[in-house]
Amino acid sequence: MYRLWLRAELVLDEDATDRYHLVGSGQIDFYRSHLFRQGYANARTFARALLRYQYPKADPSAPHLKVNQIRELVKRLRRLRANLFLEILGESECLSVIETEAESVISL
Repeated sequence: MYRLWLRAELVLDEDATDRYHLVGSGQIDFYRSHLFRQGYANARTFARALLRYQYPKADPSAPHLKVNQIRELVKRLRRLRANLFLEILGESECLSVIETEAESVISL
């Protein structure tokens, strides 16, 4: 129950008409491994940007990156977080950081 609440709280989009529209995106493994365990509860704009990047469509079975690619991206983002204060970035800035790091992952 706690993870369901955390999932809804983490992707709450207060600017949207349906504030919980992102809850249907992604699978529980994505949330557990790439959002919860990475500690993005304090960087919710970053969590939303990562979710929107990985699942640009509402279909959770159609992720943008393959499993190995998203794992590598998350590793790179975790290292980057040591020098970048994600909590103060806007969602568009977060998305820009994610896209920049994803380019190098995709080219591998």
